[in-house]
Amino acid sequence: MAVIKAFANGNITYSVIDQMPAESGHRWSDEDCSIKCDNAKFNKKPLLVISLDGFKRSYLEHSTADALQNVAKCGATAEIINMKVCFDSYQNLLSYKYMYASYPSKTFPNHYAIVTGLYPESSGIVDNNIYDNQFSSELIDIRRVKDARYFKGTPIWNLLEQRNISTACLYWAGCDFLINGLKPKYNLKYNSSMSNSDRIKQIVSWLDMPSDERPQLIMAYFDQPDRTANSYTVKVYKMVKAMDLMIDDLLDEIHQINALNCVNIIILSDHVEKPNIMNNSISSDSNFALVMNLGYSGMQELRHRLYLDTMISNSNTLFANGVVGRIYFPNITDISILQKNIEETMNELKCFNKDIFHVYDKRRLPKRYHYSASNRVGDIILDGEPGAIFFRNQASDYHITRDHGYDFMVPSMRTIFYARGPNIKNLVLKPFQNIELFNLMAALLNVPHETVPSNNGTEGRLSSVLRDIDVKKATSSEAFNVCETTDNNSQQKITCFLGSLLSGNTEHCYLCKCCSSTRLPSILIKSLKNLNGTIALIEQVNGTLPSWNVPINKQSAEWMTVSLSVEGNNDVEVDLYSSFVNGYFADLQMLTYNYSKLYNEIVVMSGAIYDFNDDGVADAEQLSLLQRQRPSHIFRILFRCEDAKWLRNELQCEKSNSIRALPLILPNVGKDYNCLNSSAYLSANIARLRDIELLTGLEFFSTVLISDSQIYDEEFSITSRTIMPEHLW
Repeated sequence: MAVIKAFANGNITYSVIDQMPAESGHRWSDEDCSIKCDNAKFNKKPLLVISLDGFKRSYLEHSTADALQNVAKCGATAEIINMKVCFDSYQNLLSYKYMYASYPSKTFPNHYAIVTGLYPESSGIVDNNIYDNQFSSELIDIRRVKDARYFKGTPIWNLLEQRNISTACLYWAGCDFLINGLKPKYNLKYNSSMSNSDRIKQIVSWLDMPSDERPQLIMAYFDQPDRTANSYTVKVYKMVKAMDLMIDDLLDEIHQINALNCVNIIILSDHVEKPNIMNNSISSDSNFALVMNLGYSGMQELRHRLYLDTMISNSNTLFANGVVGRIYFPNITDISILQKNIEETMNELKCFNKDIFHVYDKRRLPKRYHYSASNRVGDIILDGEPGAIFFRNQASDYHITRDHGYDFMVPSMRTIFYARGPNIKNLVLKPFQNIELFNLMAALLNVPHETVPSNNGTEGRLSSVLRDIDVKKATSSEAFNVCETTDNNSQQKITCFLGSLLSGNTEHCYLCKCCSSTRLPSILIKSLKNLNGTIALIEQVNGTLPSWNVPINKQSAEWMTVSLSVEGNNDVEVDLYSSFVNGYFADLQMLTYNYSKLYNEIVVMSGAIYDFNDDGVADAEQLSLLQRQRPSHIFRILFRCEDAKWLRNELQCEKSNSIRALPLILPNVGKDYNCLNSSAYLSANIARLRDIELLTGLEFFSTVLISDSQIYDEEFSITSRTIMPEHLW
């Protein structure tokens, strides 16, 4: 018998529960990997999700984590290679495998992103501090102001509670709020003094409830190692070890009640922390060597404190402090006046210090951030580099010595993902973003597919994790037809394996140009009936062009009519800002040319994007002729074969799965405010193929059967479409 401290609705009670006798010295980690539930009490398999706040993936490279390694041995994980090897050459980062946060990489926004599958711009929780003039004339701290109106989306526990299935929450962000009239049945009020051992007992007591009372979902939050990360690094790694021992104890307690093989368990972190290294914190040369071997440039206290009142003259603003500074113009309702204020303020911040922060409005913000679809994000974003933090003035500086929230693609920002259970396969995943977890959790909880709300995750992205669970197959788009034309040369058919257009109310086709055995093909994809249809060009180039220049057909002082072709000879022409054409677009052309020489042959896809409301999705409303001629963005995707071998006259590698993509989305704007060199600018605007799909209606690496053969399998297709390239090639 074992005495377990049980908590219900915030009240502490004590109950005595039966505990299965364990063999002497037999622990959960001694079990083999044949995970099979033999406990009749668990006809349904609960899901337990554990968050270790601020647990950086690289902590595991320098601190023993036996429990997590044992979870990975029989389950799923997102791993990472040795940090020291990786930082010898930045190019080696290609082999990283990990989970990454959503922007900004803050605790509250990311915990809510995980349980809704929504980017912070979509969930409404854009940061810990939020401004929404519909609810308040001031910034509010969402952690302290209990107002459920700020929360959008449907948290995973609501999916169950609305079907009268019990859920439990141990301090997870959002659980305290009555969102859409619902909250978890079992929910504890946050108590930072509650020990880890008591948290373990609470989780175990929930799992040991009778089946008709047991929560089917348990969301559990632990505030370590984040709370310790403000101490010197060696102490952090001691806490990491302690947290691993805590996981070991938790899993062993679950094992003792004969439930371990009956529970699907996910262990993750929401973001990472930048620990401080004070001069007096390192007590020995060996400890100092350990710190230096991490290879980070940001392993120190916040180095740059910037005060807005010393940077801009406009005092009629509202400002959100933090590593992501947000400027609002709350009293301006006229769009033209607002835009004038934004431009004047950004001019004051132009090229202020590109090594410390970048300044963006919503149009210029990198699309991969997904941080422009809500007015809550502000009118101007100050995107700090690691080590930078912003305050309105010195009086508002609360003297924090560390913080998080930076770009989730910074190498030191990577987070952890581990999973094991009766419905979880043993595999290593390619990198993915935490918004993908929502669909995985819904599948593990057997939520009917038709009741899963729309979210920012990509259906099927983590389906490879699932075992003995029926997964709805993603519907492949139909292959598009050859356009009808009087040009005899265009009647020669060539299969386009790189992209197809989604079928629906709009009919699409592709037009094959120059399809002959003497010249590699160029394929123009165009819409026949939809004025807003995507126009895109596919070219196969090999770097043998005699010269390289930007093809310009018309120009004025502000605009140039430019061909998006690499070679400059096609019907895809758009108006681009002259400064953009002569600047970063020319850099993009040169980058493309250099890669065509480096890799002998590449396939290039270029096209226009229409996203004038900056929501990351192709505009649905009817566009004017001028808008269609002047897109909000352009995209370019470079494809290469890893073995450098293309099938002749076909846009397919000899080894189909050796194809690699480098997608970029560039805003069509007339001014750059950050003075980045071409490499830094293009790197900042790398995107996922999936981002381009959402912005154009295209679908890449289609799994549709062509000529009775499937070119790309579903796992390769969806991984390639959702993976985020680390850097330029």
